[in-house]
Amino acid sequence: MPSTRLPRLLPLLALAAPHLHAAPPVDLDAALRQWLGDQPHGVAAAWIDASGVTFANAGRFDAADARPITPDTYFEIGSLTKVFTATLLADAVQQDRLKLDDPVGAPFAPSAITYRQLVTHTSGLPRMARDFTPRGGPGNPYGAVNLDDLARSFAAAAPDARPGKSSYSNFGYAVLGQAVAHADGQSYAEALRARVLAPLGLAGTFVTRAEVDAARLAPGHSDSGRTTNWDFDAYAPAGSLLSTARELARFVQAELSLVETPLNALLVETQQPLAAGDLPARRIGHAWMIETRGPDTVLWHNGATGGYHSFLVFDPLKKTGLVLLTNSSRGLEAMGFALLAGRMPPPPPKPPAEVKLPADVLAGYVGVYTLGPVEFTVTEENGAMAVQLTGQSRLPMFASAKDEFFLKVVPARISFERDASGRVAALVLHQNGRDQRATRK
Repeated sequence: MPSTRLPRLLPLLALAAPHLHAAPPVDLDAALRQWLGDQPHGVAAAWIDASGVTFANAGRFDAADARPITPDTYFEIGSLTKVFTATLLADAVQQDRLKLDDPVGAPFAPSAITYRQLVTHTSGLPRMARDFTPRGGPGNPYGAVNLDDLARSFAAAAPDARPGKSSYSNFGYAVLGQAVAHADGQSYAEALRARVLAPLGLAGTFVTRAEVDAARLAPGHSDSGRTTNWDFDAYAPAGSLLSTARELARFVQAELSLVETPLNALLVETQQPLAAGDLPARRIGHAWMIETRGPDTVLWHNGATGGYHSFLVFDPLKKTGLVLLTNSSRGLEAMGFALLAGRMPPPPPKPPAEVKLPADVLAGYVGVYTLGPVEFTVTEENGAMAVQLTGQSRLPMFASAKDEFFLKVVPARISFERDASGRVAALVLHQNGRDQRATRK
């Protein structure tokens, strides 16, 4: 579908500005088509600058549903929810309901963990609670974890937490959002709607799937086909929101002070760094990853559920931003950073050639591998290998050689290490320039 542009009302004196009708610096339609290829899903984009919003879309709902993706198609946005949860905290601090350096309050057990540490992923809490189990099944991991479960997990984990170092935590954000809402005397969904979504004019962004027009929700996809939609209870503050490119474009406009909302000043506060990040060029604000990329400093966050991926990035100085949403588990980050910088992203790299390994070799990889609180569960079924991280969906992986595998839905490789006896003893995840080793149980 071709790009469409929505102008923003500007003062009369701005009519002579040379960039009033400026288009995105890169052909969004071409970039989306290149990224999508012949995949049976779709992708939506919104380019934001001082003169308005440009929408671009490619693809369809599904191989069996040829309806096109539009700016009003709904997607699960996963961890992009954390930015909204962090804004809810900032509002509570501004209104003196909480202080950023207060220990987290009810309904959670007393501890030394503060709201500042939770919002910046420096609380020392693990990525997922140690006793977390996907009771909703591997295809819907969060739906059956309630607030009592979350409170018990926190009471068990908080005494051992060692705050300080940046370590991404879905568990911590679930605690954060529920505690802030409790201090406001509301549920998380009620507090977020009243304090954040409504003031921003985001009437079409929802906390639960039941609120969404089912006909407008694109079905999720992994490399192996359609996926189950995820539901959230206590973990809602970490990843439950569903939204559209049109809604998130307005959110970026508010972040850049290009539209007036009651929260504009608050949003600028959330963009300020609060802690060091996990990389030298990265700091963390209220959920925002504040990253130096060449001469520019950009703010970004992404999200993923079982069959969806989201990416939002903006440059506060240049007043430009980008929203990318797909009903696929394929990553959007490389394309998004390139587009914001005004470059056409390179074509997606071709995956390595697949090789077929003997059944006894495949069986040797099956097992559970631990990296701190995170577990990698490797399975085999009729010669098909898959890996699943704690709290995430199962992803197919493909052999390129003995002990070497690659994923198609995200740019990542997994290699296996053997001990002196030849038994598989560990796996190493190679992703985003990092090598993370998990040992076999």
